[in-house]
Amino acid sequence: MKISLKLLFLLNSLFVLGNTIKSSNDTVESYVKNIIDFDNIIKLHYEDNVSNEALSSYLENGKKYAEDYYILNNKDQDLKDLEHKINKAVLSSLEESDSKYTGEPLSKRDNCPWYKRVYCEPMIVVFNQVCLRKCGRKDTRCLKDFCNDQYNCYLDCR
Repeated sequence: MKISLKLLFLLNSLFVLGNTIKSSNDTVESYVKNIIDFDNIIKLHYEDNVSNEALSSYLENGKKYAEDYYILNNKDQDLKDLEHKINKAVLSSLEESDSKYTGEPLSKRDNCPWYKRVYCEPMIVVFNQVCLRKCGRKDTRCLKDFCNDQYNCYLDCR
């Protein structure tokens, strides 16, 4: 059963609004886990055959919401590397939820499991449109400094 993007956005809104946000002393990872329902993403992938593009969009919306909410509630905190911490939390949570799922085994293409491809798809777009423009393809030091998560996705899932 295919779910339209509009329905997926509606589901995304319901999950975000339905989740309880913990106090501001929580870690970035706990913010992410309270905003994005990773177990549901896994179920949507395996049981409802939702496209990777739709799941990527769902994740990107959740990541942006988590970042905004964290910034609003942690004004005194050091926000350096916040995007990287959120990306790391999303990927580890996807991996954790996928390992708990008892359905079909992972579908892999090369060394990149489906959930990493879903996570990386928007980052590869950023890599191609922003990182390469700033650094060029050969300046790996600039790429690692300027957009390390995007660069790693490009290397892992191209």
